[in-house]
Amino acid sequence: MPRLDVSHMPLAVQWLALLAALGGVVAWAILLATPAPQHQPEPSSATPGAATEGPAAQWFAQTPPRMDITVSGLLATTQGAVAILSVNDAPAQAYRIGDTLVRGANLQAIEANAVVVEQAGMQLRVAITELPTAPQMPSLVRP
Repeated sequence: MPRLDVSHMPLAVQWLALLAALGGVVAWAILLATPAPQHQPEPSSATPGAATEGPAAQWFAQTPPRMDITVSGLLATTQGAVAILSVNDAPAQAYRIGDTLVRGANLQAIEANAVVVEQAGMQLRVAITELPTAPQMPSLVRP
């Protein structure tokens, strides 16, 4: 049986490693050089507004965001008028004239019983929700 010469074994392993590395480089070059398949989007029957339902889509959309304002209260202070507003069902916060309510919407004016909001060049007047009149309470003081 012929005997293997071990003195040339490290050189053979180096050549095999070099060939394997060269094969990997060629395989990756072929994969990276071929264009990716182009997928055509299927026409959907969804409404055009459905694409703007997510928060990220609303953020990057060119349309003004949804704005649902509830006026909880109006205050006159020494520094100016303050409106207590709940925007898009968020907890109520204090706003002053010029404050931003949502992206692209600013508090324009605070009136005696309403606020005026400017959004996308249009002004929206939101009246304060009036509570129903309370029932008449009996007097606790004896006549």
